[in-house]
Amino acid sequence: MLITTRQAGRWILPRGWPVKGKTPAQTATQEAFEEAGVVGRIDPRPVGEYRYLKVLPDGSSNDCVVTLFSLHVRGTLVQWPEQAERKRRWHALAQASEVASEGQLAHLLATLRFDRNAAM
Repeated sequence: MLITTRQAGRWILPRGWPVKGKTPAQTATQEAFEEAGVVGRIDPRPVGEYRYLKVLPDGSSNDCVVTLFSLHVRGTLVQWPEQAERKRRWHALAQASEVASEGQLAHLLATLRFDRNAAM
């Protein structure tokens, strides 16, 4: 599932800043809920990472590294915290890589492979 950014409407994955007291996987689960309205079981093993340049409101920028986790989605919510600020859309991996707005994210999505039979 891809979501849009709040201001520019670019297609990205749910992501967030590290949260004190939570593992990166727990933070990813929280962000998926808040930004995309999805709930499920996360695999704590990262499946990849990519970089992007975050432009801050004051015009400065921050080089960010995003660690990507796999979430076995159990459901999507009709209402979720950021639904008024974002759109969400399911895509096959190949299509997601073509739609993603960030070059490194698109490349990562194009190269991901999942074993559908793997235990999570």
